[in-house]
Amino acid sequence: MKKKEEEVKERGKAGRPELKLTEEQLELLTKLASIQCSPKEMGFIMGYDFRTLVKWHSDIIEQGKANGKLALRRKQMEVAMSGNPTLLIWLGKNWLNQTDVPLSESDAKILPWNDDVGI
Repeated sequence: MKKKEEEVKERGKAGRPELKLTEEQLELLTKLASIQCSPKEMGFIMGYDFRTLVKWHSDIIEQGKANGKLALRRKQMEVAMSGNPTLLIWLGKNWLNQTDVPLSESDAKILPWNDDVGI
């Protein structure tokens, strides 16, 4: 039993080695994630299986996606605050739960129920 344990220690870890990307590849991965590419698209463009990219570099992918969303939000706010009425309305509806048709108090009441139907 001891001999087998020693053999395992000598050979090292089982499975495929970690995917180490160059600085240029890491930059490309970050850019692809920031424009919201899917993992499959990233893998296809970079020449790796997407599962391998996600396994070894999910933190970079998540950070890139978050940075892309942040840039989009920033631009949306910039355009909206410059006076774009369409974007102001859209942001109001989606972020502030505003509606086109305000509900009045009478609209929210339950209709009366009457079982006495005269035929």
